[in-house]
Order: sequence, then C-alpha cells, then structure tokens
Amino acid sequence: YVGMFMFDFKVCDPFVCTFGNNICIFVRPGSSNTPPTARIVATPTSDFAPYLTNFVLISCNYSNASIRLNGFLSSDAESPNSELTFRWFLEPMSLPFAEGVVVSNRLELGPQTVRLDVTDPQGATGSESLTLDVITVKEAIDISIQRVEDYDGLTEAEKRKFIEILKVAGVSAERDHVEGEPHGQLTVLLLELFQYKVYQDLY
Repeated sequence: YVGMFMFDFKVCDPFVCTFGNNICIFVRPGSSNTPPTARIVATPTSDFAPYLTNFVLISCNYSNASIRLNGFLSSDAESPNSELTFRWFLEPMSLPFAEGVVVSNRLELGPQTVRLDVTDPQGATGSESLTLDVITVKEAIDISIQRVEDYDGLTEAEKRKFIEILKVAGVSAERDHVEGEPHGQLTVLLLELFQYKVYQDLY
C-alpha cells in the first residue's frame, strides 16, 4: 500500500487502559527493479531468406563453424553494463558454455539456438535467444544458385554467368575439404562477396 496512514495506540495493564497518541505514517512508492534487456549480435552470419528462415553460419570444414557472440547492446535501467552478468547457453543445455560480454564458440551443423541470460546485481534476469542454421559451403552455394535461377530480373546469359562463378567456388570448396584443408575461409569470403553482388543486382 502507498499513501498516508493514521494509527491510534493505547497502553493497557491488568486494571486500566490509557490512550497514548496517534501515529501518522507515510508510505512512499518504492523503486521497482526491472530485469535487463538482453541483445545478441552474432558474426559472421548470412541471410538466405526466403530459402532459409534463420540467419546462416557457413561451415568451412563440413562439421562445425566458429561464431563470435556479443552482448554489448544489452542494457539495464538501474545498472551499468559493467555490473551485469552475461551467461551464454546452447539450448537445451542447462549449463552455460561461456560467460562474458563477448565470447566465441563452435556450432555443429544443423539448427542451433544460442541463448543469452543477462542478470543485474539484484538477481533479475532478461534473456534473448537466436536460432542459426549451420550449413556447409556446398549447401550455401546450392542455395545461391537456386536464388539466381528463380530470379526473373536476369537474362539467361546473366544467370549462366552467375551460376558458373558459383560452381567454380563450389569446386574450390570441395578441393579444400578433400585435400585436408578444412578451413577454406577464402572460399567463404568469395561466396559472401558474391552474395552481396547478387543481392545488389537482384534487388
């Protein structure tokens, strides 16, 4: 309850009661603590919409992919970020795989959901989850080829040119993998640059 309250009190012994005085108490509204707002920034990711709903992480070694996770956009109304605790989870695991504002991890192929829990000094916690699709370089190239084939704004000659470039990148990725060079970062970089070029020309 909030506001002004009046109380009368009296003192009694076994024989008589004597009225004492009244008391006025003011109850002021307290400052309620709100949970932090958690925000995840993940890099490097790619957007393959509408072919894949989630953001994509490309695996160079056909097994897993490295990701950098940053919670610096998280905030709390009552506390600075330096006083917040950041814990990172890979769902459905109950134990965090890392703590801190900025962390790194390797995610296996397939859909993976990362959750960030941000806790303030009073114990209130806010969370955000991010689901990523971890796919191989070949899968990424196949989707890019499909995007080109489905687009009506290119001539057949332009489509053939784009698709040929993508197929060359696919051969390079397969060679890197077969020859024991699983970290074909150059192939991924070329694919990302090509995606940007395709996106600019298609949209």
